[in-house]
Amino acid sequence: MNLLEQLVLSSLQWLCVHGELKSAPLGDRTIQAKVELKLRPEVHVQSEAGRHYPLMARAEVVGTCEGETDRIEVFSLELTLRATYRFQQGEPISDEAFSEHHASLARQIYPLMHMRLNQLLLELGIPHVTLPPDLAHPNHSGLAGTMPAEGQLVH
Repeated sequence: MNLLEQLVLSSLQWLCVHGELKSAPLGDRTIQAKVELKLRPEVHVQSEAGRHYPLMARAEVVGTCEGETDRIEVFSLELTLRATYRFQQGEPISDEAFSEHHASLARQIYPLMHMRLNQLLLELGIPHVTLPPDLAHPNHSGLAGTMPAEGQLVH
């Protein structure tokens, strides 16, 4: 089930925005970045405006390059946000269905986080680091089942 067909993003709140330059890259060595996205659904909230489904999202990025003997950590980034979705059409979905299919929302959440991560890289003075624009799993196609059950992707 693709929740983007039934839910619409109604609010977004940045809870943590952190970037840290750990060391300068050595010479012209390539920096490799590992991106990890974790999604955690929360119990729906009922209000006068209807049913809302909160989703916590956390992106962690660690950039490393080859050192003299081992890999050196160059930077780390961390973003945490709370996205709230509201029901758009049809029958409201259960908390169980939201929890089971929340991974489909990564297709909307990650691009928002990607823009903020790129801004942090620019602020740290390393704009030449390129992060993947999408975290779609290479072994699957379509939205259904593209992420592990925990809603976590590593690129």
